[in-house]
Amino acid sequence: MFVCVPDIEQKLFYSALCYCKVMEPVSSADLDLSEREQETKLMHQADQGETGNPRKVFVGNICYEVRSGDLKSFFKSFGDVKFVQLLWDKGRRRFKGSAFVTFCSNEGAVSAKSAPEDARTLNGRVMTITAAEGRRRHKRQKEKIKSEEFNDETPEQSTDKSQVPDQTTEINLESLTVTDAKQTQIIVEDQSLAGSLPDDILLSIFSSLQVADRIRVERVCKRWRHAALLSWQGLKCLHFKNVFRGFFGNDTHVLTHRILKSILQRGCHGLQSLDVSASPKMLNTHSAELIGRECPNLTDINLSGMRINNHSLQEISKHCTKLKKVQLRRCYDIGEKGFWWLFKNCPDIEYFDGRENMRITGQCFHLLNPACHTVLVDDCSNLSDMGMKRLTDKCPQMKTLAISKCFGLTGDSVCRISELFTSLEKLYLIGDYPSVPSVSLYQLGMLPSLEYLHLRDNLNVSDDVLLRISKGCQKLKFLDISGCYKLVTTVGIFVLSTCTALEDINISYIDKVTDDAIETLAINCPLRRLIARTCPEITDQGLISLANHCLTLSELDVSGCEEITDKGAEEFARIREEMDSDVAAVYPTIHLTLGGTSVSESFLTACHGRINVSDLNLSVPQKRLQLEECAMFFPSEGEEDWDVEMDPPDHPVAPPDHSHHLEELGVDDMDEWNNQRQMHYGAVQYSMPEDYAEDFLDADDPSLWEDEFFVS
Repeated sequence: MFVCVPDIEQKLFYSALCYCKVMEPVSSADLDLSEREQETKLMHQADQGETGNPRKVFVGNICYEVRSGDLKSFFKSFGDVKFVQLLWDKGRRRFKGSAFVTFCSNEGAVSAKSAPEDARTLNGRVMTITAAEGRRRHKRQKEKIKSEEFNDETPEQSTDKSQVPDQTTEINLESLTVTDAKQTQIIVEDQSLAGSLPDDILLSIFSSLQVADRIRVERVCKRWRHAALLSWQGLKCLHFKNVFRGFFGNDTHVLTHRILKSILQRGCHGLQSLDVSASPKMLNTHSAELIGRECPNLTDINLSGMRINNHSLQEISKHCTKLKKVQLRRCYDIGEKGFWWLFKNCPDIEYFDGRENMRITGQCFHLLNPACHTVLVDDCSNLSDMGMKRLTDKCPQMKTLAISKCFGLTGDSVCRISELFTSLEKLYLIGDYPSVPSVSLYQLGMLPSLEYLHLRDNLNVSDDVLLRISKGCQKLKFLDISGCYKLVTTVGIFVLSTCTALEDINISYIDKVTDDAIETLAINCPLRRLIARTCPEITDQGLISLANHCLTLSELDVSGCEEITDKGAEEFARIREEMDSDVAAVYPTIHLTLGGTSVSESFLTACHGRINVSDLNLSVPQKRLQLEECAMFFPSEGEEDWDVEMDPPDHPVAPPDHSHHLEELGVDDMDEWNNQRQMHYGAVQYSMPEDYAEDFLDADDPSLWEDEFFVS
């Protein structure tokens, strides 16, 4: 019996060949059909109408009161009976008076057919016993079966039967390749594939398959099904990414409760990590309770997007007491009570993600594990200062905290975070906080271990806040102040150059950033990534300064900076191409985004060697409109104000004095500061021009603020 190898079987077969190159030849004893297989073959031929089963007889004229047990006991006198099938009238729902009797041997069927009338009488009726004929089929069905058999036969089988390997022929495995298997239809004996691979190899192969493929191989044969079921017991991590095509309103395309139940009941008791966030739309509270019962050893669970409530979360925490990482993003039906049960029953939680849940107030944080190091509660607008106080008192070893767009917090929470979370490494404060003034943000400079700081769109961030951060956070590697255009000027960018570990900075949509500040950053900071979208004061000179001084730069995005032209872009490309070979080997390529600038299309489409130029404009139009609306309230130099007429001053106004900031940096004047930086870095430093602050209004210059705003 020769069968065609399906695609999944070919993959497994050739994976096994790579695992073990030598395979023993198939013996003739392994290829012999067993008694059960011969009977199955005869039954298959009987279904096709070729011949009847010699062990099966048709019995008619049976008394209606006779049942299958009585009939089986009666025919035991002729031989051992294997099976009795009574024929029923489906319309009238009664016994027809006829049946099929299958014997264990041909002799029993022959003796029953040749028995006299006395031996065939049961309950006063003489039964008729004849040979069972094959199933009668319609003419069209017979033609269809013949056509299918003809199509299944390959040209090699129809022309030359000797080419098929017989029982004594050894298959040359070295001549078979994966390419040949994909291009041609390989005909091999079923036993040579499934029977020759050892169980440990099958188990190893099945354990590396995806979820869908692992379920498909269970249909090949009983031995493969057994090995596939054993592979589920050793499964440690289960996720459904790229398994389903997405949510289209059809249950066949998403993960349902029925599919999840069939998978978990295969023996996933040793599962340690489960992620259903890729397709959670059709899962419900019963699915959550199922996870708790079937996976008691979970340590990492991601149920983001599932429709679960407090009771289902309580059931999960009751069974899965070893949880360390819990992700419940967008689970809107869970309240404080559900989180209270979670933190109470799972004392080892170290990572908690409850983002986009408006029902969290933080009252449950007093039950959190003191060793918890990551809490993500972005977009939890009802999070209060009392809840943050309980978190800061309970988890002093916090390393990652995300409280973006938690508008219920005030400056007291930021001060407590800065005082108690001394080991904090990542902090997310994205969004405008009306109740968090700039004075409270000064305390962020008290975090000595801070490496990643996100302050995007926080309009209370000022130059003095950046000064405190640059002095106190010497390990800072990433800083995002994009959209902080209200109080941040080029002075704040200058003071950030003292962060000697700064590698990634985003200063987009800040209209007061100049080329001089960009040059200072390029000289003093080992920048690898600089994002400066829609900064109207950045010109070709700033681009050239980055090419000359910032050799470590690998990504630069200046999309929306309309003052950048072909001159600066061509000079940037020329300088980067003329770099030393040693430097080019360490920093081979740079990604440059110039969409929305004044650079011509010919430069954007040309090839520039180690520079990958992109013409995408990644600037956000809404942010650009906000900048333009903000600029309407501040007339530029020489612009007349037609609403209010003012007389010119009697005496000239002196330029602003920046000595106050120099004292904060620990130097007397700018020249001394530049000399110190030159000795440290061995590079030419930038000196601030005398007319540096002439374009600023008095109210915008932080050097003119009162001393009481500066705290040590």
